[in-house]
Amino acid sequence: MVALLLADTIFVVTGKKRHDQIINDYFKGKQSKYTREHFRHRFRMNVELFNRILRAIENNDDYFTQKIDAVEKLGLSPLQKMMAAVRILAYGCPADFLDEYVQIGESTAIESLKYFCDVVIRVFETQYLRKPNTNDIASLLKEGEDRGFLGMLGSLDCVHWHWKNCPTAWHVQGNQYNMGYYLSDGIYPSYATLIQTISQPTSIKEKLFAERQEAVRKDVELAFGVLQSQWHIVKGPKPMWNAKDLGKIMKTCLILHNMIIESEYHQGINHESWEPHADEMVDQVDIEHDYTFLVSKMINRMKQVRDIGRHNDLKMDLINHLWDNYGGQQT
Repeated sequence: MVALLLADTIFVVTGKKRHDQIINDYFKGKQSKYTREHFRHRFRMNVELFNRILRAIENNDDYFTQKIDAVEKLGLSPLQKMMAAVRILAYGCPADFLDEYVQIGESTAIESLKYFCDVVIRVFETQYLRKPNTNDIASLLKEGEDRGFLGMLGSLDCVHWHWKNCPTAWHVQGNQYNMGYYLSDGIYPSYATLIQTISQPTSIKEKLFAERQEAVRKDVELAFGVLQSQWHIVKGPKPMWNAKDLGKIMKTCLILHNMIIESEYHQGINHESWEPHADEMVDQVDIEHDYTFLVSKMINRMKQVRDIGRHNDLKMDLINHLWDNYGGQQT
């Protein structure tokens, strides 16, 4: 019993000492052992954003409240738990790798990561991973049009977005279409909403289309490459994670990525709360309860999406549109 009590006492002292050491290493301002640049490199974000997220998870999930158990042993601090979670995301390292510095066991590190992902998604998803509104869609369509692809919403690689607000109608080469589309590679089916490159172009028009389609698609590959370089766990998650966990991890990394972009471009602005701008149109959701109508509408929509004839028509119109607008630039 004495040995157990002594072990507990040592753990309490060591745990608190480790928490204090982390504070001294990174959170003492100019007196910190490591610079802000060190912190940014190791945790992918600045100290202010880290603290903002730390406050949010403390206030929104009791798991991140430091507790004292029945034998008066002080548990891990919220800082230790969050630091473990972020380090796993950033480096993709094994959970037991963190024990030496953070003083957190393997199972607790994994548990901390799962709770961290849950609370980050719950608190920040509506702001930093929201569905596109009408203004967003208009901006995406304008960007696609500027690059020669009328009606394009984006590109697909190994991630997929569900866009709520599709354009009602648009025209290319005098023909009307009522569904936006994505540029994709050859592994995707020939749907009316997916436009692949031409792997073996047989004409100068097709060659131009293939070159521009592949150039625009590089955007999504670059974006995902940035995400992988920032959050190494995305490169190759460990087999221990199930599909549900992987989905949460990916979503958390995307949210953190967007938060980092905002914090680095808008220093000094209060982001503790978020509301749409006064001139921003945020659509209300209309809920339909007629399930017979819903099923019929869904089946009809899927037929339109899978219409290979519509796919071929759109692809040919885009080939001709690109040639009409950019063919003169060919040498």
